[in-house]
Amino acid sequence: MMIKNDTEVENKKRLLAGVATSPYAPLEKDIQRAICAVLASKGYFFWRSNNATSFKGRSTNKAFTPDGIPDIIVIHRGLFVALEVKRPGAQLRPSQVDFKNKLNYHGGFYYVVTSTKELDSIPQLL
Repeated sequence: MMIKNDTEVENKKRLLAGVATSPYAPLEKDIQRAICAVLASKGYFFWRSNNATSFKGRSTNKAFTPDGIPDIIVIHRGLFVALEVKRPGAQLRPSQVDFKNKLNYHGGFYYVVTSTKELDSIPQLL
């Protein structure tokens, strides 16, 4: 099979790693962008967490950044809502499960979302 572009390479890597159920599933970054666009269009106060450990070859200071932090944070009507974006079929890493448990213990809400359609089923965002 000839791989034609970076997206196909990325899909192939994810499929081989067991992250995606299909090479045709959208990339996580594309799902994140779509979710952020919907949240912005509805006027939510939110931000996208940049969880990368390096940026252009430089390490970032992660001393006070917890492992497993979700992709998108929404504050709505005084509620802290964490959105972890995954491709369909992908699972949370252990550090993400730990963050979810800690957040829930402290009164926050944590959701794993795979599409913009799932936003409508989150009661804290209605």
